[in-house]
Amino acid sequence: LTFRLRGGSAHYFAAPVEWLLPLLGAGSAFLPVMPLDASRTAYWERPIDDQPNFLKAVVLEQQKRWDELEMLAFNWTRSDASDPQPWYLHGLALGGMQRLPESQRALERSLALEPALRAAWYCLGLVLLEQGQVELAQQARARLETLQPELARQLRRAIESH
Repeated sequence: LTFRLRGGSAHYFAAPVEWLLPLLGAGSAFLPVMPLDASRTAYWERPIDDQPNFLKAVVLEQQKRWDELEMLAFNWTRSDASDPQPWYLHGLALGGMQRLPESQRALERSLALEPALRAAWYCLGLVLLEQGQVELAQQARARLETLQPELARQLRRAIESH
């Protein structure tokens, strides 16, 4: 575990080893452990504009800044169309802006890339439900049963109260 984002929901992140290997020079593996120099900050402590996309997205989602999240995710999908996360975030943002058919397409693209993405199934179920596609929302809920039973229960409650 590398760090935890403060506030709201518990979001935990780990840095890929590929990001850390270049920082290790010859013999540096045995340097004493100490706080960073005050002039250097960890990337998660930098201003939001200097953070990686995944951290920017978490902040924008927490603050429900859907327009900004939509733009970030849209650009992210253009730079890496094979990554399911920006497609999910794009669908989430579009759903937050009530652009439901577009949201559905982005979420379906995310799930085509990563069929086990639980949050995308949940979000897709809600988007389908808001569009009156109850049977398809039920199918999303059924898929969630094997992936994340708690999310499946939440989606079931939303379907029942619809």
